[in-house]
Amino acid sequence: MSPERSASPNGPVFISYASEDGAAAGRIAAALSTAGIEVWLDQSELRGGDAWDAAIRRQIKSCVLFVPVISAATHARTEGYFRLEWKLAVDRSYHMSPDKAFLLPIAIDGTPQSDERIPERFRELQWTRLPQGETSQLFVDRVLQLLSDAADPAGPGAAQAIPASRTDASAHRPLWSQRSWWFVAAAAALLIVYEGADRLRHANPTATAPELARAVGQAGPPQATGDSIAVLPLVDMSDRKDQQYFADGLTEELIERLGKIPGLHVTARTSSFYFKGKNATVAQIASALGVSHLLEGTVRKSGATLRIATQLVQADTGFQVWSDTFDQPLTDIFKIQDRIASAVAQALKMSILQHYAPPPAPTANLEAYTLYLRALSRTTINGAEDYDSAIRDLQSAVKLDPRFAAAWAELSAANINKYFLRGSPPEAACAAGRATADHALKLDSTLVIVHIAQGLVHWSCDADRSAAETQFKRAIELQPDDARAIRQFAWVVVETGRFDEALQAAQRALVLDPLNGWSYAALGDVQRIAGRYPEAAQAYRRAIELIPTVASLHALRANVLISMHQGAEAVVEAGLEPDAEWRATVLPFALDAAGRTRDADQAMAAYMAMEPDDYVSFAEFYACRNDTEQALQWLGKFAARHEGEVGDLPNRVACLDSLKGDPRYEALVRQMKADKPKQKSTALMMQEHAILSSQLS
Repeated sequence: MSPERSASPNGPVFISYASEDGAAAGRIAAALSTAGIEVWLDQSELRGGDAWDAAIRRQIKSCVLFVPVISAATHARTEGYFRLEWKLAVDRSYHMSPDKAFLLPIAIDGTPQSDERIPERFRELQWTRLPQGETSQLFVDRVLQLLSDAADPAGPGAAQAIPASRTDASAHRPLWSQRSWWFVAAAAALLIVYEGADRLRHANPTATAPELARAVGQAGPPQATGDSIAVLPLVDMSDRKDQQYFADGLTEELIERLGKIPGLHVTARTSSFYFKGKNATVAQIASALGVSHLLEGTVRKSGATLRIATQLVQADTGFQVWSDTFDQPLTDIFKIQDRIASAVAQALKMSILQHYAPPPAPTANLEAYTLYLRALSRTTINGAEDYDSAIRDLQSAVKLDPRFAAAWAELSAANINKYFLRGSPPEAACAAGRATADHALKLDSTLVIVHIAQGLVHWSCDADRSAAETQFKRAIELQPDDARAIRQFAWVVVETGRFDEALQAAQRALVLDPLNGWSYAALGDVQRIAGRYPEAAQAYRRAIELIPTVASLHALRANVLISMHQGAEAVVEAGLEPDAEWRATVLPFALDAAGRTRDADQAMAAYMAMEPDDYVSFAEFYACRNDTEQALQWLGKFAARHEGEVGDLPNRVACLDSLKGDPRYEALVRQMKADKPKQKSTALMMQEHAILSSQLS
């Protein structure tokens, strides 16, 4: 063995690589060694033998971080000494505390994280991408932070193994300002890109008890009650296995129907779907979701015939309480759903005859319903391309059945949600969202999704919090356990300053949907705006663990860390943000808070060149620098656009507060408060009418 070494009190880092990647591994090792980090990098050409094997085992057993270098070479080779090293490291990781970071996978090329030739354990974690092993100071800072956390597990930047997960359609609207945030990715020249885990379609198919406990969080799962149930994703058993979207849609419809039974607590869709494809036990799932019963089953669709086999299982005993198989024509799909809901209620000995009326069939057109189900399966992925596909399916569905109210409402929500992670939707999206939401309301005002769609338009397009709150309240009245409506209500209410009410709603959503990262994101937003920064940082961390690839969460957590005067940690967190646009917004502030003035100046100069109209961020940056003149100059330019008030990120608001007392600032504040959102113009109303007409044509 001839490892490169340097003295480091933090402990060694073991870098494992295929021989083809020696140059890239050497560059990574050199960057870490220069920072005083002890690196173990085997450069011996004579590998093998008992002495080598014993030395490798000792080093992997004692290293603090194990860094597998992943590339086309490693995933193409099923043999090699690095494979032994990987196996030893994976075995060790399963015996470590789930709260302690040990594995730090690095990809040096475009190898997809979904590649099944990579060890499953590595695919569970967030990958860092360092093309050809080229590193930056941000990466070195991250390693230093992880080593520090290993010495002090309670440290502020303590990292954890982050399982891959799907994202949710619930929108996380950036609460930064009332303007749209459109940035380009050229800021990547100032930082390294940290890419998150893949979506659920590439998720790890196992779910160990520590992973489930970690996903639920330190607060633990909700307590199970006698009348509580989770509907697990129905499994597609069709001959060609091409109907999974249909099975997923039926699962969601069953959740919706069961949720309407008074007194029955039903876990929300996203938390139930967390276990899709994972080999968790009944007891593990029920414990994580806080339910007493699980409903599971299969779907086989063949031509015009449908077979659904379902069973209700008691969680604590594994006893089958009820089961049945339904062989019916496809045209009876809604009757089958109602029969299953009624049978579940009767099996739980719930009296529903006087309190529960099965909802009417949403449409009589089976082709429209199939398109609707496929759209629902896509709008939970949260990518712009997925929303585009869903929008096309929903447009086709409403053409087939113009009175399909639920499809109209989902079409409205898809038009708005597509842009939520980028700020306010453009005018065309708002026009489409408003037109379809209004039409859905005229068709059926009793549907929860109709009022959610109305609320989304009022909130994101009109900045009308009062109208949005009214709509979300109505949705909750119609279905008190709808976690999506409750989350949206929490986001709106916190903007009005009603922190206790918002916190109560966010916590309620978390109980109903405990494995949905958006539940933690909503809780983090409420706590951040309320000034409860440590709690917000923890909530954002939980959200990131569940939805690691979603834009904004690392950036929001970085801003919270700045408010906690943890600048160095904020720089690391900003570097972990997977979205270049969000990353660019927070990096200058984090670098400045860390005392890296020159780097902050470079980051802000580059950002100003890229996005010259973002006057608010410029004003906030210079206010944080105590440069009153420049701050007022940029704030004046923003006020001249008459777009309303600035955002609510606490570290930036605190900087602007330092300008209080200056009469120029006070005058600008009065002007911005007086500016109201623009009313709909006649031209916009004509545009909405044209959009609605085109959907029906």
